[in-house]
Amino acid sequence: MTDQQVELTPTEVMVASWYGCQRRVNAIRQGRRNRFGDADHRVGRSAWGLDVEGAAAEMAAAKILQRYMPFTIGDTKDDDLNGIHVRSTPYATGHLIVYDDDPDDAPFVLMVGVLPSFKAAGWILAGEAKQLHWLDEQGGQYWVPQDQLRSIDVLRLNMNNMNNMNNGFGA
Repeated sequence: MTDQQVELTPTEVMVASWYGCQRRVNAIRQGRRNRFGDADHRVGRSAWGLDVEGAAAEMAAAKILQRYMPFTIGDTKDDDLNGIHVRSTPYATGHLIVYDDDPDDAPFVLMVGVLPSFKAAGWILAGEAKQLHWLDEQGGQYWVPQDQLRSIDVLRLNMNNMNNMNNGFGA
């Protein structure tokens, strides 16, 4: 694993698959559809596949950021990693998508790849992502290019500094 890339182990792949399936079952129970309906035809994956890949991307981000993966199932507006939101794309040059209703002060991380390999492309605060020139034609989605994201190392450093301050170790 480099600073920016991670390969999930076979056990982590199984856990991510189980977690993604639990999310899909919960969504079905609640009658909730994903933002693209039952499938995202842009990437040729079903809602089940999107949930599994999303869970795997969150697990990969947790490994890179050295954060605990909480494995919460429920409200899709909750952050993914205790204060950090994770989005993913299978495209090497894919964009980070931020929505109008995403909390402005929250960091959003873009993970690029498919199971079992992911790369952390970077991160941005949602409020900074909501720029008119990144707004898509239909409105409501901001497509942030990877070259506009901050290094994942900056987020990791900021989190470590916050943890040290919260634990009484900060200056």
